[in-house]
Amino acid sequence: MIKRAADYLVTQFKMLGLKVMRYDAFSTRSVYLKLDDGVVGTIRISDHGGKKHLRYKYNLIKNSNRYKRNDKGVERYFFPMRDIDLLIEKIMYDKSILMQKYGQNQYERYMKMNCERGKNHKGFWQQAKYM
Repeated sequence: MIKRAADYLVTQFKMLGLKVMRYDAFSTRSVYLKLDDGVVGTIRISDHGGKKHLRYKYNLIKNSNRYKRNDKGVERYFFPMRDIDLLIEKIMYDKSILMQKYGQNQYERYMKMNCERGKNHKGFWQQAKYM
């Protein structure tokens, strides 16, 4: 179910014009999708609670309820699998707000900056693949 949800999200986001990086965890069934090189945010798709020190903006969690919370300054959104299309709508809305705030050129600069910074970080950036 988690991998199918990730496949669906990748397909939908690519059709909507987002740049998607995907990382499938080795030790759990979790999948992570970074959108527009992280400018929009990252989605964690899973069936269990995450590591306390990591705060993903978007979370698609099996057998969860929909809610949001502020976690040390990070607004985090949690969606159950049944609300996957609502998650897509939320992310596209958030992207539109960022585009209005920064404009196309600055938004693309932020994407490029994130990508350049990410090349030097172990973990997601080195192991994920563009879809």
